[in-house]
Amino acid sequence: MDWSAVAIVIATFGGPVAAVQIQKYLERHQERRRLKDATFRTLMSTRAFGNRTSPEHVQALNGIELTFSHGGGKDRAVLEAWNAYRDLLNTPESTDTSINQRLYERRDDALWDLLYRMGQAVDYPFDRTYLKNSCYTPVAHGNIWRDQEIIRTGFAALLSGRAALPVISFAPGEIPLPQAPPGLVPAAPPAQTPARTQPLQAPPAHGQGD
Repeated sequence: MDWSAVAIVIATFGGPVAAVQIQKYLERHQERRRLKDATFRTLMSTRAFGNRTSPEHVQALNGIELTFSHGGGKDRAVLEAWNAYRDLLNTPESTDTSINQRLYERRDDALWDLLYRMGQAVDYPFDRTYLKNSCYTPVAHGNIWRDQEIIRTGFAALLSGRAALPVISFAPGEIPLPQAPPGLVPAAPPAQTPARTQPLQAPPAHGQGD
């Protein structure tokens, strides 16, 4: 239903007071729509695995309860999907790798369901398969995220005493010298050509009359 057209009709026959009230209602309705759309766009652009801990993604998730709390059945479906996803996010991980893998899969499915419900609420006809398979993540981003995670966990284990740096001791005179890689012959230094010197000559004498 086009609420703007309905509001114009009511304002036409209701007078200036009704027109002001309807204008305020339309502004609130447009603002809620804008917030819903912004939340959905943020979650869509950060739905890749490496971006789910970014501040933008987390803030958008935590704002769902306020943004979708004044709508009808579609908004209630969004809140139900968010509650299910939040419960899985708050589930602590296990020491069993297989259990954690299953937890990650359930979290993924819950996120796709949440985005699907939000798309229905803001009139974006995306199905779950599209939401899952249309996400683009460069390989370089995955490598950077993996290396940063290795460095972070390694330093945390080192500083907390759960890991130690390996130390190798050598007796005096037994320190191995660095060797060139096999097949690599170090280039000989360029030969130095001695500089040629010329004897200094006195300038020609000038005549007295010059």
